[in-house]
Parts: sequence; C-alpha cells; structure tokens
Amino acid sequence: MKYLIGALAGLVWGCIGAVVNFSITKKALKKGSSAALLSSNILRVIVDIILLAVIVLLRKSLPFSYEIALVGTVSALSLANIFFAFRNASEKD
Repeated sequence: MKYLIGALAGLVWGCIGAVVNFSITKKALKKGSSAALLSSNILRVIVDIILLAVIVLLRKSLPFSYEIALVGTVSALSLANIFFAFRNASEKD
C-alpha cells in the first residue's frame, strides 16, 4: 500500500511541477525572444531539480516509499510536459 500511495503522491507532485513548467514556457513564448526562451529552459531545469530535491530531502519523514515517489514524479513531469507541448502546438494551428 505504501508503494501505491508513494506513486500517487509522486504523480500529483510531478503534475504540479509540470503546470509550473508549462506556465514558464507559455510566458516565454509570448515574449518571443530567444533570451526569454533560454531563461525559461534554465528555470524549468531549476524547477525540476527542486521538485526532486524536496522528495529526497524529506525521505526520512515521508510515510511512503520515496523511491517510488521519485519515479512517479519523473513520470508525471515527462508525460505532462509532452501533453502540454501537444496542447500548445494545437493552439497555434
């Protein structure tokens, strides 16, 4: 049961991070400059590192498997970013 809860917590945490990443990218695309896109990519990497670091730093106090939470977070970040990229591309058409 602790693995299932860890996976669900990781998925939720990763989706929150993906929404933050998407909002950063959307603001950079509205600006349209290459400097804004470069800075948005750096900010997205920082957000990803912070998301994973929070889980690792809190691993002793988490009531579920932090390893599975890390896998869930990475999976949610990847899948949600792909979804948002397709959604953003379809809005431009």
